[in-house]
Parts: sequence; C-alpha cells; structure tokens
Amino acid sequence: MPGPVPRNLGGRSRYHAKVRRTALLLLSALAHADDGAAELASRLRDGEPPQRYEAARGLRKLGPAAKGALGALADALKDENAFVRLEAGRALVEIGITTEELPALVERLGPADPDTTLLVAEALAGLGAPAMPPLRKLLEGKDDRARRAALTAIGLLGRHGAPGTPLLLDLLKSEDAATAKLAGEALRRCGPWAEEYVPEIVDRLRFADEGVRWAAAGVLARIGPAAKEAIPALREMRSEGNEALRAAAAEALARIEIGGGRGALNPALLDPNLANGEAPERFRVRFETTCGDFVVEVERAWAPNGADRFWNLARIGFFDGASFFRVIEQYAQFGLSRDSRVSGAWSGATIKDDPPKESNRKGTICFAKTGAPDSRTTQVFINRTDNTGLDRQGFVPFGRVIEGMEVVEKLYAGYGDMAPFGKGPDQRAIQTLGDGYLKREFPKLDSIDRAVVVEAK
Repeated sequence: MPGPVPRNLGGRSRYHAKVRRTALLLLSALAHADDGAAELASRLRDGEPPQRYEAARGLRKLGPAAKGALGALADALKDENAFVRLEAGRALVEIGITTEELPALVERLGPADPDTTLLVAEALAGLGAPAMPPLRKLLEGKDDRARRAALTAIGLLGRHGAPGTPLLLDLLKSEDAATAKLAGEALRRCGPWAEEYVPEIVDRLRFADEGVRWAAAGVLARIGPAAKEAIPALREMRSEGNEALRAAAAEALARIEIGGGRGALNPALLDPNLANGEAPERFRVRFETTCGDFVVEVERAWAPNGADRFWNLARIGFFDGASFFRVIEQYAQFGLSRDSRVSGAWSGATIKDDPPKESNRKGTICFAKTGAPDSRTTQVFINRTDNTGLDRQGFVPFGRVIEGMEVVEKLYAGYGDMAPFGKGPDQRAIQTLGDGYLKREFPKLDSIDRAVVVEAK
C-alpha cells in the first residue's frame, strides 16, 4: 500500500534513521539466507525497535522456512511497539503456527490491540481444529474483548473446515444480545454453511438489537440463493431508516439474486481470468460519486499492465459501490469491492510491475502495492498533492484526473488514515465484511455510485 511508513519505530533522530536503513539492508539480505531465521529471531528479541520491525518483516518473507522463529514471533506479540506487534502477527499468519505456540497466542487474544488480534485469530484459524478447545474456554469468560477475539477466530476457522461454524450459528440464537451480535460478526467471516439454519437467522432479523440484525443480514448474504425465505424480512429491513441496516439488507437481497438494486453479478467479478483484455492506448473513465463526478484519463504507454487492469476493472463494474476508504492529505485510496465475495476472488490476482515513466504529481492515479514485487491487485489511489517520493518506491502512475479534481479534494477525510496508522477503516475488515462494515462503522465515507468508460481511442 502507498503512504506513510512507520515513522515512529525508533524516533526521528538521524541516529535512528541510520539504524533503520542499516537494519533494512542487513535483514533483507538475511531473509534470503538458509540460516537467516535464527539471526532474525535473535534480532527480534534483542534489537532496537527498527531492527525488531525489520526482523519480523524478514521472517514473514521467509514464510514456512522460518518455523524455528515461531517462539520469538509469539513473544513479539507483547512488544511495546505497535508496528512490531503487527508485523509479528503477519509473520505468524504467513509461516503457520504449531500447537506449541497455541497457548501464547490464545493468551494474546484478549489484551492485544484490534489489528494484532485479527492477525492472531487468522494464525489460530490456520492451525484448525486443535485451536477450538482453548477458544471455547475463552467464550466462557467475562472479558468481552477476549470473547470477541475468540469468536473472530472461530469464525475464521469455518473457512478451514473446522467445527467452528455450527457453534457460531448456535450462538447467533442466544438470548444474550451481546453474544448474538459477536457471533453474527464472526459468522460474516466464515465460508458457506447449511441452509437448515436459515429460519433461525431470519428470526434474528427481528431482534431488538440493531447490531444483531445487521449481523444476521450479513449471514444471509453469505448463504445466498438458499436463503430465499428471508426475502420478505429483508425487504422490510431495506425500507427502514437506519442506513447501516438498509445497506446490509440490500446486499443480502442482491446475493440472493432477487434485486437489491444491483441484480446478478457480472461473472468476471468472481473470476479474474474473465477480465484480462488489453486496454486501448488511451481511454477515459467517469467516476460518479457521492461527492460529485470526476474523469480519469489513462495512457497505456505510461504503464501497460496497470492500464490493462484498470480498464478491465472499470468495464466489469468492479468499482461500482466502492468506498474511498483512505482519504488523507496526500491521496485518496479506493478499489476494495463492496462485496466480500468479489474481494476474495481478486485478492490474489496480482499483475506484473511496470517500469516507472511518469512521476507521482498531483492528480495522477496509481495502483497500490506492498513492498514485494508484482503485488498490485485492485486498489488504486489518486495523488491529492505532489508525492514524488513515491516514485522511488515503485508506485507507477498510469493516468491522471483531467476533470473534477476539486471533487477528489473534497472527499470526506474526517476519519484520517486507516488502521494501524490512524482511526480509519481496517482493510482486512473491508475485505471480509464488505460494505456493511463501512456503512456501520464509517458512515460518512464517500463512495462511487458507478464508474463508466466514456471514451476510448
């Protein structure tokens, strides 16, 4: 992703900047060595904050080859530095934990910050069924944060075939509103489940607590066409005054394929292989947003791979309904689908890097990327200021805003940067929970009504 690097890892002094640069060079080299894991684990335990952060990054790059460092990474979840904790959690997900680390990770589910908690939950989900007993024990406690985290992990376990989904479905029927709400939120992260539970879930659409109703609608959206008996209740919810409930009901109705304002999805939205055509040498896309319209002109010569991907995304309606989930002084970012099924289908659909030809000047548009090569997928950002410092980081513009830049400058920015850098939305939550999460937690965000190719040459 573009934007601010973790500047507060070791302070702003020249000394710490030098330490961080040196650590980055050294640890990146170690990450490609056979015995790099042991050295990285040592630095993760004993280094300065910049070194600990880069050590966790190096171990994440090593992946399963860094199994010997799992203990150090589990300990790093308690690190005083939030960025170190976050990177350690990401490394645990990439490497895959064993039963030996299970107690330490379960212990961190309650006290950890929300972003680390989600990563720990994902790591536990990767372990599968052995993670269920300690998670169920957490559910019996009175710590709401620990219970929420345990439910999240159990929800993620549903994607791995473990017996987490039936338990959550039972908890959704709980008379305790808080438990039912947490279970519903966790269920929205799961894979498919039996349609036999539809009547009970429909009953929860009439529950007094709005959070439970929102979660129940999300569960029905995941079930899809098998939930047709929910249609009358969802239509009723869609006509209510609460914006979050209306959005959740509309999404569920659309997935059950009876309308909801969108109709059936374009097949290419669920299969990136159906959207790989070559873009024209120059084309324009008009974005009709809640803040006004703007037009982007794309020059394929600037970045052919990026232009092709943007062309295909616009043609299949990928951006329709998407929110500007990260709007800060430097740029406005979008490109995560409102539909979690679509996000899942495209999350691994990367494209090759393009060589840089144009600079990140105000008004240019780029694809977001990680530090890894060939990591661009669907997220893009528009530079709201001159950001030429991004040039050397590999962010390659493929077009520019030629009309309506004042609209881009007015997009709602009140939530600040996204987690963990600010109080804005969490990318993982957007991808797993979809538009309902944003409407409920960040209702003021501007969004795209539709993006239309208006001219091609």
